[in-house]
Amino acid sequence: MKKRYFFLALFLLIGTSLFSQPFKISGIVTDEEEKAIQGANIFLEPDGRQMISGYTGVYSFTTTPGTKHITARVLGYKSESVKFELRSDTVIDLQLRPSPVELSEVVITGDSTKNIVITSRGSFIIAPAAIHETPKQFSEPDLLKSIQMLPGVVSGKDGTSDIYVRGGGPGQNVVLANGCYFILPGHLLGIVSPYDLDFLESAELFKDYFPAELGNGASSVISLDFRKIHSDSLRLQFRLGLLSSGLIVETPLRKINWEMTAGIKAGNYFIYAPILKKIVPEEVGGFLPPNKYSFFDGFLRLSHSSSKYGDISYLFFGNYDNGKDENRFESQSGDTLIKYIEGVSTGWNNMVHSAHWLPSSNGAVKWKIDLNYNRISIGRKIYSESEELLHGSYKTGSSETLLSFYPTVHNVATLLSINLVKGKI
Repeated sequence: MKKRYFFLALFLLIGTSLFSQPFKISGIVTDEEEKAIQGANIFLEPDGRQMISGYTGVYSFTTTPGTKHITARVLGYKSESVKFELRSDTVIDLQLRPSPVELSEVVITGDSTKNIVITSRGSFIIAPAAIHETPKQFSEPDLLKSIQMLPGVVSGKDGTSDIYVRGGGPGQNVVLANGCYFILPGHLLGIVSPYDLDFLESAELFKDYFPAELGNGASSVISLDFRKIHSDSLRLQFRLGLLSSGLIVETPLRKINWEMTAGIKAGNYFIYAPILKKIVPEEVGGFLPPNKYSFFDGFLRLSHSSSKYGDISYLFFGNYDNGKDENRFESQSGDTLIKYIEGVSTGWNNMVHSAHWLPSSNGAVKWKIDLNYNRISIGRKIYSESEELLHGSYKTGSSETLLSFYPTVHNVATLLSINLVKGKI
């Protein structure tokens, strides 16, 4: 009886050992042209194992016998699955069929426009699309910071919008808007330039050769072409940014056959200035603008084009920058409370009015007229006030001092340009 149980146990042990003997599954993953596919994902179930085919498309698993399910997947091909009973070493080659990625309908609109164009006279024409693709500081695209990356242009202090062209200073870069010359400082200690991208259609930088109508005496001239209408109906565009926010309006004035575009930009510094001054070190916060600091930029463009009157346009471009820093403190003298206020207010504002007329002409002579007015004012005001209160209600006296300085420059210019058409004279 003992021998009988012994042989039975030995038989079961040997049978179980033979049944659980591991076997190898291997093969090659290819396409319909029998070319090896590298990087295919091979899944083995119910083992829950996965591997990637090698350079020659080969894969292999070592596992226990039983019912198995093997699947191959790779991007661009339909997956392939095989279910089988594993009883010995097995070779399974997997052939995958292409499965192109299908897209829904693709609609392409708009015109093909080069972002930066170098003209035959060496100037650079820059579209706002190019500026949006350049590296941004404080997540705000900027015209002057993009110009800093062009050949022959050197940037100023890190983060500022100053540009130095051919050895000249930042004050020697003249801006030309619809025939009107002006020179502007920047907002927020020079970090933000007053030329909002949403205001512009394009900008052209002259640094090597100045056309006769532009004159000379500057390191560079930046000619701005303000935004034109892009829609045949009323269109509003709002932008919320880190340093500034803006609103653009476009509308055709069909009854009078004119077109209008307008925009305004306002700074957001006053929102986060108190928090910023608590984060930065005290020695750095002393150089930041005061909390009561604001700046605005705005433009208005009216344009008309007809065979009878030709091209007529009017441009207004304005800038406003102002900061105020006040100190308030009190002192007690017996029953009298004295309140003091000391403050400094600084800022600048600029205004450009420009009218342009290009009459229609089919003859040998073409002419145009520009009439421009530019005003820039830079000022500083220092003031102090004191007020005495007796028993918290009775005012015994007050005093006020004011020291202000507001220099203003006015420029008025006209230009008559006559071009003779070759071959018609």
